[in-house]
Amino acid sequence: MKIADRYLLAEMLWPFFGGLLAFIVMVTGHMLFQAVEVMVEHRVALREVLRYLLYQVPTAAVLALPVSTLLAVGLGTNRLAADGELLAMRAAGISRFRLVLPGLYLGLLATGLSMALYHSIVPWAEGQGDVLIREIAFSRRALLVRPGQFVNAGRGWVFLVDRTDSDSGILKHLRVFHHNQPDGFPVLFVAQAGRLEDSTIRFGRTMFYAVTPNDEPTTGDASAGFVNLAEVSASLSPKSSKLQAMSFSQLLAEADRIQEQGISGYRQYLVEFDKRMALAFACLIFALLAGPIVGAFGHTQSLVGLLATLLIVFVYYVLMLWLQMLAEAALLPTFGVWLLNVLVALIALGLLWRQR
Repeated sequence: MKIADRYLLAEMLWPFFGGLLAFIVMVTGHMLFQAVEVMVEHRVALREVLRYLLYQVPTAAVLALPVSTLLAVGLGTNRLAADGELLAMRAAGISRFRLVLPGLYLGLLATGLSMALYHSIVPWAEGQGDVLIREIAFSRRALLVRPGQFVNAGRGWVFLVDRTDSDSGILKHLRVFHHNQPDGFPVLFVAQAGRLEDSTIRFGRTMFYAVTPNDEPTTGDASAGFVNLAEVSASLSPKSSKLQAMSFSQLLAEADRIQEQGISGYRQYLVEFDKRMALAFACLIFALLAGPIVGAFGHTQSLVGLLATLLIVFVYYVLMLWLQMLAEAALLPTFGVWLLNVLVALIALGLLWRQR
């Protein structure tokens, strides 16, 4: 690496790490703001709140890496251009394309860091956060059963309640669905009323709907029933099964397993894999785009360039989410999320060519 490369790269490192830290604080702060009302209402301990925030840091980091890369390369290039240092380098015979290399080095560094986080740290943190939320829910009955919302208690138990009385624990119009029966056939219990007593849901006269081994629907009633949530909680797996808690290799393995069994749903694993890869390589593409942005807005318009950076990243994430939804709905191939990266890269190369 030449002296000029090291000098340019050093100019970008401080904005990179500063921007990364700032955006991580912003994202985790937004997560805390969304959850603070529930946490205060149900008196969640500060230690558990801090643990939850700590588990959100890796996810916030991978979301912040592309924007901090774009911001760092843009601000670093803008400062050098404003002081006439880039002009001096051009006069010394360094081409504009050669000046782009330090930013690409930073983009490669951010891409590698993002892939490492996505492969191991993020899945681990997401899994731990999921387990923590379930522990908090089982320790606070008001959080466990929420009116009008499906609550997955684990081990095949899913609850839906229309209304609750937090003081008496009475549940109105209770539906309990269990799809992990020993015989492999699901059953639905419907009761007009029930009661949540500590860690047990008790209900009176109950209608049940099930499927027999001959695939014939059957129904009946029972005088009473109960579900011991403490036993369900104790038997829960210490690992999370959601997509965000899987590594790259686990996503591909699960997609292959589901596809071999002829079960629908394998696309979401492949789309999640491609989305993570696309977001990681967005760091490199944004590093390529930063120079043309500075050239387009001038060397003294750092505020305008900063606002343009934030707007570009916002639009990028919105379009990425849209492409992900289209890919999961089979309206695009599973690698369709890469289309946005290709488009941004072509725009960056076109702007570089025009500014040569």
